[in-house]
Amino acid sequence: MLDRHIFRTLEAAADEITRFAIYYNYDRLHGELDWHTPAERYDGTPFSARGFERVPALEHLQGWLVELMPA
Repeated sequence: MLDRHIFRTLEAAADEITRFAIYYNYDRLHGELDWHTPAERYDGTPFSARGFERVPALEHLQGWLVELMPA
């Protein structure tokens, strides 16, 4: 995240860090956690991500994925 963005304000940086933390804890499957998310292991929050909308590096592909899903 930090090597891909230039932040013009502290608020923009804080927003992006919050967004990344949500992805990191709730959407990122981890091999050392038996392919669970950190949130699943820590507090039981179920993995519910579908598509790329919450994966910062892939969110630009969400529209393409939505088009493919009905096929």
